[in-house]
Amino acid sequence: AVICGAMDWKILQRDARTFFEPDKAVRVTVDPTGPYGPGHYEKQNLKFRELLEIWESPFPRSFHYMDQQSLKHLHPELLDAIGYPPFIVRKLLTVVNLWMGEGRIRWHYDGVDNFLAHIRGRKQVRLLAPENLPFMYVFGKQWSAIDDVDKIDFDMFPRAREIESSWDTMLEK
Repeated sequence: AVICGAMDWKILQRDARTFFEPDKAVRVTVDPTGPYGPGHYEKQNLKFRELLEIWESPFPRSFHYMDQQSLKHLHPELLDAIGYPPFIVRKLLTVVNLWMGEGRIRWHYDGVDNFLAHIRGRKQVRLLAPENLPFMYVFGKQWSAIDDVDKIDFDMFPRAREIESSWDTMLEK
C-alpha cells in the first residue's frame, strides 16, 4: 500500500547536507563499476562531507550508497527529526535505519519487514512477492545476479521469465 502525506517530516525543513556534522563518519557501500556493476561491493568509512562531494561530482567514478545506518546507535540526533504517523507505535520499533544514495541499487531480497519513507528525489520501487525469490538468482545473502531488471538477459537467466511484478511505481517528492 502507498500512504501519502502520513509522515510529518521535520527533517524536510533541513538541507540534506545538514543531516550530519561534516566530519561525522558514515559507512558506505561502494561499487567501482556503478550501480549495475557485477556486485564487487566494498565497505568504506568516509566523512559525511566527503560522501557529499562524491555525490555532487558531475563525473562520479563509482557508485556510493550509505546503507543501513542505525539511527538509534549511529545517528541518534536524527531520531527526533522523524515524525511518525499515528499508526506506528514508536516504542515497538526495534530498528530504525537510514539509507541514502545517488541512484538505483540492484535487485535484492530483504529478509525483514520494511517501511519505506521516501523523503525527497525520485525512486522507482518494484516489489515482488516472496514466491518470486527462486527466479531472482540471489547470491550471497540478498543480492540478485540480474544486473538490470529493465533489460533482463533471459538467455543467461531463463527462470527470470517466471517473475511476476507485484507492484511497480515511481515515488517523487
